Amino acid sequence: MRKEAKVAIILVLILVIGGLYYSKNISGKKNINKAGITTRVDEIIKVEKGELKKPAIMQLSTTTCPACREMYPIMESIDKKYGDKVVVGIVYLDDKEISDQASYLAKKYSVMVVPTIVFLDEYGQQLIRHEGFLSEEEITNILNQMGVK
Repeated sequence: MRKEAKVAIILVLILVIGGLYYSKNISGKKNINKAGITTRVDEIIKVEKGELKKPAIMQLSTTTCPACREMYPIMESIDKKYGDKVVVGIVYLDDKEISDQASYLAKKYSVMVVPTIVFLDEYGQQLIRHEGFLSEEEITNILNQMGVK
């Protein structure tokens, strides 16, 4: 085999391995926003335990889930729209900083599919549990049915 062909094969292999590493370890995790709706795990748990008397929407997700990433701006919009009337939060089940709380919530709500969206009333009781993507309109309709305007 010619020297140029060997060099070309080695370069292609290096690019493929580098691309796989990047896509698995870096690209999916750069979208974690450590502010706003992703830092409300404690508030959600307080609602869930009945310690905070507000309804809540909890999206149980992973950082690598495409549908979860699509829902992020929707959840932010719902948070801005409803303000202090409802606790809106995203819990990343693969976030090592909150692994104990994430494990607790994943187990309690039997998460098998992400995203899983759980709607809690002001007493912390689960009203609706939905697996998969929800549009902003669908979430707004559910909140209206819950009496949140």
